[in-house]
Order: sequence, then C-alpha cells, then structure tokens
Amino acid sequence: LEEIWVPLSDDYYVHYIFVITARRQAEETIINLSRFPSENPNPVLRFNAEGTVLYSNEAVGSLLSEENLTGEQIDNILPTNLNGLISKALQTGEIVADIEVRVGSRIFTYWLTPVREGQYINLYGKDITKQREIEISLKLSKEILEKRKIELEHKTIALKEVIKEIEDEKNKIKNDITINVK
Repeated sequence: LEEIWVPLSDDYYVHYIFVITARRQAEETIINLSRFPSENPNPVLRFNAEGTVLYSNEAVGSLLSEENLTGEQIDNILPTNLNGLISKALQTGEIVADIEVRVGSRIFTYWLTPVREGQYINLYGKDITKQREIEISLKLSKEILEKRKIELEHKTIALKEVIKEIEDEKNKIKNDITINVK
C-alpha cells in the first residue's frame, strides 16, 4: 500500500490509499526480464536495419577485451557480410543460423533473429571451440579405428590362409598315414 495525506486546511486532510502490489510486481518482472540478455555469458547484440549496434551485453565487452580489441573493432568478432545477413533476415523474416566465426583461437557460432516489426535483429553467439575440438578428436579416433579395422581384416585373411595351409598339410599327412597303414 502507498499512502498520501493531502492537507486541505489546518483541520482537514484527504487521505489517499493506493494498492500498488500489481504495479510493483510488474516493475520487478520488467527489471528481471531486462537483465536476462545482460546476464547471458555468450555474446548478445541488437542491430538496426543499417547494421548499427543498438545493444551489446557484457560478454561482448569481455570478448573484445580478451582479444585486445576496441569497440570500433567489433567487426573482428562478428560474421563477415553482417549487413547483408541483417538485410536477408529482415526481408525473409527467417532466422539466419549457424554462422561460424573464428575469433583468435576460439570458434563462435551466431544466429541472427529478425524482429521485422521493430526493424532490428538480435544476434546470439555461442563459443563452440570445445565442441569443435571434440569433433576433431572423434574424427581422428574414427580414422585410427578404421585403419586398425583394415589392418585386422588383412591379418584375418592371412591367418585364414595359414589355417587353410595347416589343414591341407594335416589332411595330406592323414592321407599318407592311411595309405601306409593299408
């Protein structure tokens, strides 16, 4: 509740009582929702149709600092042809996804999400370096296993040939014994 006393004269006052619970809850909800992109550990930016940065979260600033870049060098952490991608997203109304960008030793993937009625796009980034390292490691492991599989197949064929030779020799000896015994 919020109360206001308004004096009308020395003896008379008007007492206003306001119930502000719903308004306060709405304000808190708005504040919480507005913090959401700023608290994201990944890069989040908003661009207008001309490619001007309207918003960038703290993760963008941190990334620029880590790469010893200034705000004017923001293009170094973003997809090439960003203005073309922004235009495409706004024209089609479709998300432009999985655009990979190498930033120093890391790899980021970006999604451009258009908001046509506002004529801006939200750009969401994610560091996928570890994922790419794991994919490369899995690919190398698969290649090694394929190579070993081929080697084992060749050894199996060679062993089958040796076993066949032994069986043939065994049968020959058995026949010789049978002939000599008769």
